Amino acid sequence: MPAAAEALVKVGVDLIFTSQEAATHAARDATESVPIVFTLVGDPVGAGIVGQLARPGGNVTGVSSLQTELVAKRMEVLKTLTPAVRRVWLVHYAVDLGTTPMIIKALEAGQRMNLEVLREGCSTQAS
Repeated sequence: MPAAAEALVKVGVDLIFTSQEAATHAARDATESVPIVFTLVGDPVGAGIVGQLARPGGNVTGVSSLQTELVAKRMEVLKTLTPAVRRVWLVHYAVDLGTTPMIIKALEAGQRMNLEVLREGCSTQAS
C-alpha cells in the first residue's frame, strides 16, 4: 500500500479515498498536501490517523464507525438483555490498528460490569 499511495501522489491525483486503517496510514505517510478521505476506520484517533474527531487537522478526514466508543455501550445492552451473562468472547481482526483501543475499552467495561472478557485475534478477515 505505501508504494501505491506514493504512486498516486506522484501522478498528481486531486484526492485520495481510502478504506480502513492500513490504507489510510499509507496515504497519510505519502503526502501532507493531497486531501485524504477515509471510511471504515473504527477509531481514527486511537489508530493515530487524526488528532481528534472534531478537528482532525492536516489533510486527512473521513467517516468513523466510532467502534471504540460504542463497545462499552454494546456490552451494557448485552448485560441488560441477558443479565445472567458472565463471559463475553471478543473476536477481532488482529492486524487492524484500530482494535487495540477497542479492546482496552471492552476490558474496562467488562471489569465494571463483572464480565470476563475473553479475546482472540484473527490474522485473516472473513470474506
